[in-house]
Amino acid sequence: MELADHLTQDRVIEIRGSTKREAIGELIDAAMSSCAIPDRRELEWALLHREDLMSTGIGLGIGVPHVRLDSVARPCVSVGIHRTGLRDYESIDGKPVQIVVLIVAGKAQHAQYIRLLATVTSLLKVAAVRERLIAAKDAAEAFRILTEPERA
Repeated sequence: MELADHLTQDRVIEIRGSTKREAIGELIDAAMSSCAIPDRRELEWALLHREDLMSTGIGLGIGVPHVRLDSVARPCVSVGIHRTGLRDYESIDGKPVQIVVLIVAGKAQHAQYIRLLATVTSLLKVAAVRERLIAAKDAAEAFRILTEPERA
């Protein structure tokens, strides 16, 4: 599965907020700008409810908030980079989260959803990719970093 099929440059952002909740809100706003997501409030509630059940901080400075909703027609990804790290993310390794990847899919898109999760985690487990993303000068560079392995 190619990440570029579900991620556009306009959905790669620098996170301005200092909390997990603010970061998720910024990523929702980015997704709402170009994804077919009909209800922002439903998406926010579902993501925050998922975080309340168990944090999506998977370690290595990565957070992957994700959810499937009946109202979503096509999978959508947005990516945020926080230069200093979100300290309240409750990551599994206790470290601040600097890269947050939001994944939203429809309830009937389970296979695509799982493949997207696998694609993102495989890509970001590479330390050099994480380091380059955090150092990226702008969204265009970060987008190229996220999608270039797929062109190789």
